[in-house]
Amino acid sequence: MKRRMKRKDAGTIFNPVMFLVLLMLSAQLLIMFVEYRRVAWLSGVVTNVMTDALLGAGTLNEYEVYHYGRTGELEILYPEEKYHIFQDILCEELRLMPDMGVTDNSVALIKDGVKIKDFKIYSVQGSDITVYDFDERADYTVHRMENMTGVFASENGEVIEDTALVAEIGFTVEFLGMPVEVCKYHMVDLGS
Repeated sequence: MKRRMKRKDAGTIFNPVMFLVLLMLSAQLLIMFVEYRRVAWLSGVVTNVMTDALLGAGTLNEYEVYHYGRTGELEILYPEEKYHIFQDILCEELRLMPDMGVTDNSVALIKDGVKIKDFKIYSVQGSDITVYDFDERADYTVHRMENMTGVFASENGEVIEDTALVAEIGFTVEFLGMPVEVCKYHMVDLGS
């Protein structure tokens, strides 16, 4: 003889199962929210560090100060020095090794180190712009453009009117157990 389940018996099984499913979904959403907040925190930290590093790299050396005092123009005379200052400040602030690899003391969440994907110096002299374009190996090319001040725009669409430094760095973070490549782009206008 088959026993039929009564309606009230079915509810006693269904309610605990639904409760467990809802509990698991809530826990998953909470974990996702916490992970997102950690990555958002890291993004803010990296933006601040990039600003500091670009401003530090933009600090004039004695020859550039002399040139500025003589001509009134902020011209970058030693671009390699600016790149290496930027790299050194990034390493110091994010607690990386000199080769940009991670250490036990590196900023949390960053895996496998940091790469400088792009570093550009827009050196403005009058109405002309000289662009020092560095690659990932710290080699650079020089492009000179006449009468482009106030007309030429950087990759993100900002019009170049004063000497500026631009950088893009990349690093890997772990988000919900999966590696995710993150790129941060930042520009600092030295003339303002």
